[in-house]
Amino acid sequence: MKVITILGTAFSGSAGIAAGIASKTGYKVLSDNEIIDETIKKHGFSRRLLEKALHHRSGVSGGGNAPKKRRAVAALKLTLAEKIVRGKYVYAGHLGHLIPENISLRVLMVADLAERIGILRARRANGPIKEKQALMTIKKQDKRLNAWNRYLWERDLCENTPYDLILQSSDAHDDRTQDRILRGLSAKKERTGSLSETSAGNFLLASRVALAASRQSHDVTVTADNGAISITINRHCIMLNALKRKLRGIAGDVPGVKTAKIGVGKKFYRSNICRGTDFLLPEDNIGAGRLKRNSMFYLHAFGTNPKGA
Repeated sequence: MKVITILGTAFSGSAGIAAGIASKTGYKVLSDNEIIDETIKKHGFSRRLLEKALHHRSGVSGGGNAPKKRRAVAALKLTLAEKIVRGKYVYAGHLGHLIPENISLRVLMVADLAERIGILRARRANGPIKEKQALMTIKKQDKRLNAWNRYLWERDLCENTPYDLILQSSDAHDDRTQDRILRGLSAKKERTGSLSETSAGNFLLASRVALAASRQSHDVTVTADNGAISITINRHCIMLNALKRKLRGIAGDVPGVKTAKIGVGKKFYRSNICRGTDFLLPEDNIGAGRLKRNSMFYLHAFGTNPKGA
C-alpha cells in the first residue's frame, strides 16, 4: 500500500497519529503545505488560489470561480500523484482525499468536542482563549472539512463516505489507535496485493490528462488503466461530438496515453429555456433563512420562489 491518509476533524490529534504511524512503518510524512509549496513552484499558481480552492466552499452560482477551482485542484492532484509514484507516505491533510482508495488506506480521526476544545485552549500560544471562541474556531474548521467532502463526493462528512477506518482519539501517542491503523493497513494489503504500484501509475497519468483538460476549462472526470484513458463529461454542452474530438486531442497530447474513451456523466443534461443557467447549491446545510436570502436567484431564473422561501 503506497499511502496511509489520515484526516481528522479540528484538534482531533490526527497529525500526531500520522507521525507515530510513520515512525513505525518507515513511511515519510506528507502534508498539504508541502504539496501546495511544490505546486506553486511547478505550475505557477498563487498560494492564495490554491488555499482558497482547498479551504473555501463554492458559491450559489457555478460561474466564474468554478473553472479556477478545478484547475487548482487538478494541479494539486498532479503534484500529489508525482510524489506517490516515488515513495510511500503517511499523508496528514485534506488533499489525501484526492488519492484513489485502491492505493491508500483512508482513516478519519474524530474526538469528543469537549476534548477538542481543551486541546485548543491548551495549545493557544497567544494567551488564554475563552471556551466560546474555541468552539467557534473548531466549528469553522469543521465546516471547511465538510465543504471539501461535499466538493469531492457530494456528501457531508457525517454521511457514508469512503473511509476504511473511523477512529476516535485525541491522544497523539495512543498506541491502540496506531495498532488499529497498522492492522487495517495489513488487511488492505492482502486484499489489493501488488496492484498498488500499477494503480499509482494510473493515478499519475489520469492526473496529467485532468490538468490538461482543466486548463481549457473542461469539467471532466478522468481515470486511467494502463494507458487507456476514460474521460467523463460532467456538464452539458451544445456540440457534444465536437467536445469529444477536442478531449481526445487533449488526451492524445499527454505522453503515455494509448487510447481515450469519452462519455457523459450523471450530471450531463440537455438544457432548455427553464434550465439555461446551472446553479449550485451552497456546500452547507440549507435552512429556511438561507432559502429566503437566495430567493431572488430563483425568482430571476425560474419565475418562482423556492419552496419554503
